[in-house]
Amino acid sequence: DIRILILAEPRTALSQEEVDRINRYIERGGNMIVLGDPASRDRVNPIIAPLGVQLEPGILVKPSAKYQTDLLLSKPTAAGAASNMYLNDLKKRQSVVTMPNASPLSVNPAQGFQATTWLTSDSTGSWNELETTNFIDEKAVLNPGVGEKAEPFPTVVALSRAVKGRTQKIIVTGDADWISNGELGAQRYEMNASNFNLILASFYWLSDNEVPIDMSRPVPTDYTASMSEGAWTVFKIFLKWVLPIGLLAFSLLLWIKRRGK
Repeated sequence: DIRILILAEPRTALSQEEVDRINRYIERGGNMIVLGDPASRDRVNPIIAPLGVQLEPGILVKPSAKYQTDLLLSKPTAAGAASNMYLNDLKKRQSVVTMPNASPLSVNPAQGFQATTWLTSDSTGSWNELETTNFIDEKAVLNPGVGEKAEPFPTVVALSRAVKGRTQKIIVTGDADWISNGELGAQRYEMNASNFNLILASFYWLSDNEVPIDMSRPVPTDYTASMSEGAWTVFKIFLKWVLPIGLLAFSLLLWIKRRGK
């Protein structure tokens, strides 16, 4: 009776019985979100292999004078923004999702699945670092000779397919820390991060738009007001003279009436 199964950064290898149960859950059309990272790559990949998605070797990096090199700023794609209103809001506000120590994803959806890349790494200046692991004491340098590529990599992928008359939905992310309390509460200088939007986007989609409750409204057609110079002159006289004099007259009449009693 589970509607959404969450597999988040497993620290130990799953038993064969656990893997079989998850596979049966996927086969019968269960919705799921899988949160991986470089440390859990070997434990997550066997689970998502039948979906056609894999966590690739390396850590996504982008050198910065303000932040640590492995702090990835993921941005929504055009396809992601078009498919989900919370991602669209993320894109319109030019916000990012912070993902420290994230894995690049490769996407070759299995038969029957449709894949939409929701978020990617930056299109300029970022790459999949395969050599450096200590980003505090060492400097990451792009080395194409070992397979490092300076290109945008998927970091969040949404998969869907029709199963037994309904749409199965599965999300795979290359990082698990984006949903942690630490990242949700982090305040970084000159960074417009909105990780909470990705939480809303994920569970709104996985719950078939049931939660959170959609409180959005259509953009109003009339959202401006204009006034001619002549009308403003009338309002100016009313606000500056008529209204104050009227309030003063009312106050005097009220005072005289009360004094008479």
